[in-house]
Amino acid sequence: MSDNSTPPNNNSVIFIHPDGTTPSHYALARYETAGPDGRINWDRMDSAGSYLSHIGDQLTATSNAGAVVHAYGVKPQAGSYGLDEAGNPIASLSAREGLTDEGMTIMEEAIAAGKATAVINSGFIAEPGTGVFLADVENRGETEAITAEIVESGG
Repeated sequence: MSDNSTPPNNNSVIFIHPDGTTPSHYALARYETAGPDGRINWDRMDSAGSYLSHIGDQLTATSNAGAVVHAYGVKPQAGSYGLDEAGNPIASLSAREGLTDEGMTIMEEAIAAGKATAVINSGFIAEPGTGVFLADVENRGETEAITAEIVESGG
């Protein structure tokens, strides 16, 4: 970049969802590749967040409920794929704070704000880790409905 150029707009986010990992996975990678006092690239991320992994009705998360935590910022029931136990849209943390409409994920908020979004998934399209950001259904087995919602989302 030359001295006369405008710096890039850096208000983007990349969400990395290493499904099923725990801090112990990163510790093992660190010990193996850099030694116990070393650091790996994961440790060098300047803006990373973590959360307590329990959910609304149990101490261990399900894949879909964990994804709801990421997408909505709230702790759902174990069976949730974007809906509460009565089949209603989840009220996201942003909605609870009066910032967005109820039922919008962080990615849907970005789309509504005109941000460029993308979902990259090495599994199948209805995988909860990424699917919950763009779809909500009563049962995670509703793969056709999930797929349709994701494809039609514009994300």
